[in-house]
Amino acid sequence: MRLEHLRIEKFRCLPRLETGLPAGRILILGNNAQGKTSLLEAVFYLVTGRSFRTRYDNDCIPWHSPAGTVCAIRGKVRRASGDSCRLAITIGPGSKSVRVDDRPLDRLAALWGQLRAVLFTPDDLQLVKGAPGERRRYLDVALSQMSSDFLFHLQRYNQALRQRNALLKRPDMDRRQLRENLAPWESQLAEHGIPIVQARADFIAALEPRAARLYERIASGKTDEGHKPDAPGKMDESDESGKSDKPDKTSEPDDPSTSSTPSTPSTSSTPSTPSTSSTAPEALRLAYVNTLRLEMPAPAENARVRFRDLLSENLEDDLRRGQTSVGPHRDDFHLYLSGKTVRDFGSQGQVRSCVLALRLAEVIEMESRTGEPPLVLLDDLASELDPLRKKRVLSLLRPQWQTFLTTTRLEDFPDASSFDAVISLPV
Repeated sequence: MRLEHLRIEKFRCLPRLETGLPAGRILILGNNAQGKTSLLEAVFYLVTGRSFRTRYDNDCIPWHSPAGTVCAIRGKVRRASGDSCRLAITIGPGSKSVRVDDRPLDRLAALWGQLRAVLFTPDDLQLVKGAPGERRRYLDVALSQMSSDFLFHLQRYNQALRQRNALLKRPDMDRRQLRENLAPWESQLAEHGIPIVQARADFIAALEPRAARLYERIASGKTDEGHKPDAPGKMDESDESGKSDKPDKTSEPDDPSTSSTPSTPSTSSTPSTPSTSSTAPEALRLAYVNTLRLEMPAPAENARVRFRDLLSENLEDDLRRGQTSVGPHRDDFHLYLSGKTVRDFGSQGQVRSCVLALRLAEVIEMESRTGEPPLVLLDDLASELDPLRKKRVLSLLRPQWQTFLTTTRLEDFPDASSFDAVISLPV
């Protein structure tokens, strides 16, 4: 999957940009405030129909524009099968239109999956350091691009959650009336919440072995066998499919255990901390934490009953707070190095390496699940890494990935010949 052609009109500080885009690496070069991040933002609009920088579409209309100004983003996508589609988004004052092959979409959800992308920005450090909502959003954006079923469950769950929370703030109901009104929404929460928890836990289990290997390469430059990395853009067989031809259980995604961690990610409300390992002093481990205190996978009906029971048990507390205290909207996942949480004990270099390992593992997992790689969008990578780690990250970018990198200085990427195109801003 790649973006063959991109056209941007009146989007933030980009008055007009139109260009064909090759496969491979694309460098976006320009001074600060020239539109490098805005270009990535425009591409990501074609993926999700939303900005990753603001909640308000109107923010993307250039400042001091005449009344009625409309900005537009258009792209042509070429899939691995050879098929193509045209995507278009227009944003005007208080309005937004999304089209696929000139057909208007009445639901934004229909856009998801037409073009997939994995985005890294300097703000991604909040994936480790920030609130649990940042990590839930990371999981939900990735899974929604790969699975329309997941996106359906997520939307229905959020709708039911809003209804339950609204009822919790109704002082005019007695307990009997309240429970009667809550019952259908709590059934919806259980019906759609359990598939969300299961999908997230499965995704974390699949990411962990990939992210652990990638972190090792970024942080130390070693492969699984302890040698230097392969040539740029090439990874070993274990990274290619999530497995290794060697009989080493640590490389199998459906059994990501090692001698220092449980066989599956923790899913309790208080996860066990992975112990340290003398052979892997900085082994990266992930643990999904669900507020239902379920060990996943769990039988669906048992899990739904458990969810409804917890909602009933927590009703008095929820009434005092005016919000629902259990469910996937309160879940989290933790990152560990040497058995310690990266959020509390990781250095800045370790945090950056963990985030990049997560993002690159996401690319590989998305390619594995969908059969074609997503776009890779790397914003200001050079400023976030020291030269050695930057070189290691670049060596992990596969040739078949269409990768966009932004920079203010060409010297940050001395081997400019390794790029298939350079877009200089302003145009």
